[in-house]
Amino acid sequence: MHIRRLPLAVAGLLGALALAGPAPGAPPPDCTPSPAWPASRPDLAGAVVSLINAHRTGMGLQPLQISPALSAAAEWKARDMAGRGYFAHDDPGPPVARSPGERIAACGYTDAAWGENIAVGYTAPSDVVAAWIASPGHRENIEDPAFRVTGVAVAGDPVYWAQEFGARADPPPEPRRLAATCADRGPSHVSCRVSARSGTAITAALRRAGHTFARASGLARDGIARLALLSDRPLASGRYRVTVRAVFASRTRERHVTLTVR
Repeated sequence: MHIRRLPLAVAGLLGALALAGPAPGAPPPDCTPSPAWPASRPDLAGAVVSLINAHRTGMGLQPLQISPALSAAAEWKARDMAGRGYFAHDDPGPPVARSPGERIAACGYTDAAWGENIAVGYTAPSDVVAAWIASPGHRENIEDPAFRVTGVAVAGDPVYWAQEFGARADPPPEPRRLAATCADRGPSHVSCRVSARSGTAITAALRRAGHTFARASGLARDGIARLALLSDRPLASGRYRVTVRAVFASRTRERHVTLTVR
């Protein structure tokens, strides 16, 4: 890890940091800025993103997409620096002392390479972007073809700027808590109603004594998946178990439902 803090004439200060690896695990679970800190300036932040992307596309690079997790990490950093009047990549604490990687992970970005540019004292987006591009360490983050997403925040007077970079989009949200109800609808028909995040792939299997009697699959739409499990022969009376799985990206959640067939 190499941190660069570069004074640039009298207009302000710059800092750049890049880490070619995952953010550290088990960070403090704190990504909520103090309400006492100066408010963020989304108008200035949006202008920075536009200018950075214009520079990248002019070089034939992909424009950066907005990452909600990196945006949250940038907002915490810009508002914290503005509220407490310091300039550093590390968060000195209180409320929490941590490295930039721990902050980025605490805000939900945990599984890809990342970088960070910070600055203070520049009053216009064009000025801070020009200063970053003129500085080799900051330009390296801006022009890195491996970076795909970003988050920018601006706050305070003097103005503090923070931009985070990431190599991958935010991981998809976890499926919400899986809930399922199943009912016997006839001699060979069981139906299940599953509550899950829209777009989640749902599978269900009807089992008893180690044998599978019926399966079904589908997608949750408007938060609900309705599955019809049809057996190729009538079901005997007794207790069965329906195993319901929700598959969302690389994550799987499972729920078991006990069903009595009469």
